[in-house]
Amino acid sequence: MAAARTRRAILTYESLGFAAMVAFFAAAPFFVYPLFLMKALCFGLFASAFNLLVGYVGLLSFGHAAYLGAAGYASAHAAKVWGVPPELAILFGTAVAAALGLVIGSIAIRRQGIYFAMITLALAQMIYFFCLQAPFTHGEDGIQAVPPGVLFGVLDLNGTLTMYFVVLAIFIGGFLLIHRTIHSPFGQVLKSIRENEPRAISLGYRTDQYKLIAFVISAALSGLAGATKALVFQLASLTDVHWSISGEVVLMTLLGGLGTVFGPVVGAFIVVALENYLAQLGAWVTVVQGAIFVVCVLTFRRGVVGELGRIVARPLRFNLAVVVEPTQPQPAVKVAMVNSVTGPAALLGLAGIQGAKLAVEELNEAGGLLGHRIELLVRDDATAPDIGAREARAVIVDHEVAAVFGPTSSEVLLAMSEVAKETRTLLISHTANTERAFVERGHRYIFSVVPNTFIEGGAMALYMAEKPYRRYMILGPDYELGHIEAEAFIRRLKENRADVEIVASLWPKLGETDFTPHIAAILEAKPDAVYSDLYGSDLILFARQARAHDLFDRIPFVGLFEVEVLQGLGKDVVEGVIGCDRAPFHVIRAMEPSERFEDFIRKYGANTNKYPSGWAINAYDAVMTWAKAVRKANTFDVEPVVDALEGLEMDSLRGSGRVIRKADHQANVGSYIGVVAWDRSFPDFALWRDATYIPGDRVWRPEDEVRRVRARAQTPPHVSEAP
Repeated sequence: MAAARTRRAILTYESLGFAAMVAFFAAAPFFVYPLFLMKALCFGLFASAFNLLVGYVGLLSFGHAAYLGAAGYASAHAAKVWGVPPELAILFGTAVAAALGLVIGSIAIRRQGIYFAMITLALAQMIYFFCLQAPFTHGEDGIQAVPPGVLFGVLDLNGTLTMYFVVLAIFIGGFLLIHRTIHSPFGQVLKSIRENEPRAISLGYRTDQYKLIAFVISAALSGLAGATKALVFQLASLTDVHWSISGEVVLMTLLGGLGTVFGPVVGAFIVVALENYLAQLGAWVTVVQGAIFVVCVLTFRRGVVGELGRIVARPLRFNLAVVVEPTQPQPAVKVAMVNSVTGPAALLGLAGIQGAKLAVEELNEAGGLLGHRIELLVRDDATAPDIGAREARAVIVDHEVAAVFGPTSSEVLLAMSEVAKETRTLLISHTANTERAFVERGHRYIFSVVPNTFIEGGAMALYMAEKPYRRYMILGPDYELGHIEAEAFIRRLKENRADVEIVASLWPKLGETDFTPHIAAILEAKPDAVYSDLYGSDLILFARQARAHDLFDRIPFVGLFEVEVLQGLGKDVVEGVIGCDRAPFHVIRAMEPSERFEDFIRKYGANTNKYPSGWAINAYDAVMTWAKAVRKANTFDVEPVVDALEGLEMDSLRGSGRVIRKADHQANVGSYIGVVAWDRSFPDFALWRDATYIPGDRVWRPEDEVRRVRARAQTPPHVSEAP
């Protein structure tokens, strides 16, 4: 009778706990970021499935990530490649995990203890390397842009709240299945096997069959979590099948309470929250997490839920004390800078990162933004489109950033733009400037605070049209920016000078080290002038090699001789070449003087021992303009902030009057042009003389042309446009 009463009391407490849990999760998305909750729910189900095996059967698996990750890949492949609806994709992923569990379980349950754990780890690593090599998984890139689809032909999972409540329903269903399994006669046999397997065998139970069934159920429910997670984040990657996830689920279960019903869910929420809020610590996050886990294990030896259950079960013999806690600060809001830390564009990328850091520091010193501290996460795109897209997706999915800034390369920008469009995340470009990203492939979530290729090439053409040169040679990097900006220069130049001729075009690869063949071709062709859109370290290297061949003394040269390049060249600079820059500090200082700008120059110099380049100034402007839009919208939510950005006057170090056009989300920022020359009052490096500024709205495409170009680019080839 006492045992029956105890069982009824336990079930009563669990029923009350379940009701409280459901009520909390039903209300949570209106107060907590839904993507965070969905990630935590998926890992909560995963940890509960793992707990069924280790907490109630006593089988410690070190390879449970295999089922989570394999189901994610299967579900993502089925949804994206086969085009099946989400319910079938999730079921397919779950079935794959169950089948995998049946195979691995059949092998592993033949051993016990550490040998069982090592077998599961070894077999899981085989699954990891299969996922790394299999063609359909796309290796390290994973399966991206997985369509959420429409559940049962009724529920559109593209809606965040709809997706959340579907994930909640799946979690509750899996949780109830585990709960029913634990409290069924089958579950009682599992507990007896955990406590004394030889005695269970002596009572006539075929323990290997029970263990295998429990193993398959655990694997299937882990797969259900993985398949759901792949659709939520529209991504299946190697991360979910890596051995570290197998270790992480062990920590979730131990931290929440091994062998308890609610413990794994609590542990999963704690771990996911720690990963989310400690991410800004970078490489130290693992150390801090480890320290927290050690403290928790020493303090809560039965786990959080286990210790709470022990306290509730014993007589309440403590004095009640009222403690008034101080008001907790608002949680930090994260933004990301995905830029070139390494690679051929690192010179520009590092300057942009420093400019953005100064903007974030300034915001936080002023009390934050809407009461929140701003945290800047920096990721390296290595000037590679696939890496840039991967890093952008990672910070969006894993860290739920409010906005992404960057990158340097135009090709990386196009790749990141697709990620921003898919995830409905704000992307503000401050360096990469291919016009295609804002016109042909423009969308609601991408903005530019830097002159695009059409503006930059057009401004240089207007300037050069007044010169007597007729025969031009083009020199540019052989990728997106080089070709697009050169086309804009040629178009505008011919519109203003019918007699000009393009003698030839040279396209060295990005990161070229030997420009000798290109220099020889220029000297042999003997053009009246050379227009170049090489930039950064490429232009520095070319200028030094060309100077050795006296190219600049023989042929007029026009190029992106901005501050970073001039500082890099130092005494190797050649006076008389024509330079173009997006924000030269020495020209802005004369045209738009302000104490704020002088303060920025001082802070930048203190941090870098250099003067700020246009790349740094533009990145600072990007962060500050986003902050201005947030204040206007009075929220960090992306849709109101996008609305606020359209038509907004930028908060810019370059001065007032710079407005973001709604048609293409392009600011009417222009180009500064001047002649490189030494200034006796400034001995550090060469500056310019005879500087001029050509506003962006003088040379950008008219709005009706923007709409025509975009419509033409977005019209399928087999559909003819209306006359």
